[in-house]
Amino acid sequence: MRNKNIYWLLPFLLFSLLLSACTGNKKTIVENIKESEAQTEIISGDWYGWWKKYNTTGVWQRKEGVWLDCCMRVSNNDDELTLLIWDENFNEDYYLAELKFKHKNGKYYNTGGKMLDIYLKPDAVSLKIDSEKENPKLIFSGTYKGKQKGAFDFSIYLRPWGAKWKDEDLPYYYDTWYLPLIEAGETMPNKIG
Repeated sequence: MRNKNIYWLLPFLLFSLLLSACTGNKKTIVENIKESEAQTEIISGDWYGWWKKYNTTGVWQRKEGVWLDCCMRVSNNDDELTLLIWDENFNEDYYLAELKFKHKNGKYYNTGGKMLDIYLKPDAVSLKIDSEKENPKLIFSGTYKGKQKGAFDFSIYLRPWGAKWKDEDLPYYYDTWYLPLIEAGETMPNKIG
């Protein structure tokens, strides 16, 4: 009697296992697609934050650890993103960096660009996306080796224009410049301060 019950249960158990395995794979694919779409949507529009230099050499040594507020405007040209970044010493027309990125398989790849007085090779700048649902953060990092003697490593931290920063280190002009503008519903200007 027991053997008959076991044989009757085996097809049911096998079907249940196959169904849960298929459902699990489908869920993973959907999650990956959603994550890829979310990342595509994240990098657009205007951004605000700060950047710093470290591991400085040569003429840049006196700027070790200096932080500067910065803004970024994103434009999409076909399948390539152009990220225009300026800090408090520059403006949108006279910018700090112009970075180029392509989106592929849910990730962003640097295809080159310019920083200060040099052209950047592909993959010279890395991008990490800390994708909190309502308050994502972009973190760029790379090394600058310019025409002048010396070099530095850099990191750029940005959140969407209009986002409130809760944690970490705040940009210098966050309270005195940024908050009054976003509370007044202003769009991002082309100059800081």
